[in-house]
Amino acid sequence: MGTTYVQSNWTIRVSLPIYVMAIQSVMGWIVFLIFAGMGLLTSPVDWLQQFLGRPKSVITKSEYMSRARIIAQRAKQILSMAAIMRRGDRDRRWRSNLSKLQREIALLEEDEYALEQVFPQGEDGNARWVLFVLGFWMLLVMSVVGLGLSCLWIAQIAVYMLPPNPVYPLLNTLFVKLDSAFPLFGTLAFSIFCLYLMVVAMKGNFMLGLNFLVIKLYPMRPGATMMSSFLVNTAVILIMAPAILQFCAQAFAVYANGSTIYQVFGAQVMYIKGLSVLYGHNVFLYLMLAFVALSVFFLLFRGKQMWKRRDPMAAYSMIS
Repeated sequence: MGTTYVQSNWTIRVSLPIYVMAIQSVMGWIVFLIFAGMGLLTSPVDWLQQFLGRPKSVITKSEYMSRARIIAQRAKQILSMAAIMRRGDRDRRWRSNLSKLQREIALLEEDEYALEQVFPQGEDGNARWVLFVLGFWMLLVMSVVGLGLSCLWIAQIAVYMLPPNPVYPLLNTLFVKLDSAFPLFGTLAFSIFCLYLMVVAMKGNFMLGLNFLVIKLYPMRPGATMMSSFLVNTAVILIMAPAILQFCAQAFAVYANGSTIYQVFGAQVMYIKGLSVLYGHNVFLYLMLAFVALSVFFLLFRGKQMWKRRDPMAAYSMIS
């Protein structure tokens, strides 16, 4: 006689911490799918463009003084504009102009930092120039490696996460084979793919703030990061963390099977009433891929113009 299987659904209560984690995960997904979607492919391209546009040599003192005067003039223009805005009404137009002004301040600070690098001064000037050049070559390495990681992530989503019946485990198989060679290799590869998601998400955050003015920009620079920027970007990382954990638990379900994090997200959070519809129909994944496609659209049809800086005076053109 053949065996008959009967499918049934049963309901259990989840603990309060699990439910709170599920709500946090949904909130994190909203932020993560936008930032990671925009940064997944544009981050390697942006790193490559920074490398291609790197300074090839130091500048002379006269060139340094000339560029310094231009930066000083831009700083005075920004100060004048800020003084005008203090007297204006804080309506929608004012907030839009404030975002543009903040963008110009961020670009001015970047130019000032770059100018100091191409004209190193002091006893350690040569050493700082060497480190500056090595930093651009590191960007090239990050661009090549990042492009490979981004393509692997998109392939993992396409062949394993989206189909009702996964086509191929892909990265899961890679991690298992690395673990069989040496246990630390699989864990290290798993960590690299997870941390890369956080990196491209934060890169997408900066790109959206700098190029599209849809969010407030909180730049971070070595030795020149404001406390407000540090706190805001830390908060963004903490908000996205549960979503990234769930995303990795879902993407690497074969490798993470039996782990505590998979039991939390894969067996409980994804099946909570009211939220299971979002995960069952892969709503977040499709939205994330939509933002990836949007970023590709801008890269293909606008090219370098997407990242081209506007005329500094354009920030003030809408203000009378």
